[in-house]
Amino acid sequence: MTIASARSALSVGRDAVLPAAVGFAAFAVGLSGIRRRHGGLGTLGRVAFWWFVASPFLSARFLYGAPFALAVEWLLIMSLLGVGMIRARVLPVPAVAMFTMSPLVAIAVAFAMSVLHLDAGEGS
Repeated sequence: MTIASARSALSVGRDAVLPAAVGFAAFAVGLSGIRRRHGGLGTLGRVAFWWFVASPFLSARFLYGAPFALAVEWLLIMSLLGVGMIRARVLPVPAVAMFTMSPLVAIAVAFAMSVLHLDAGEGS
């Protein structure tokens, strides 16, 4: 779904609007499947869902830093969902732990690279 939307967005010339809309639609379909199969999201899942819905509005106040703020919010939401999945014991713990820790590692690496004045595009 996402690949088809990205391809059509490139052919139409609409930057990221269509892929983002399809991403939100896929997220909604996934949440409806969780609700049907497991009876709901649980407390952490509901917090993560409403935080995800509110995240564009929360990050908009940062103006030019909004994309970075949105990315950090979504990474923290992924971690919160991972903690909820570990508590629900629906999936194997090692796989969910890797899912949960990867956003935190990404934030830490980005912070460390900015503090150390490293750039991924710099030549040596």
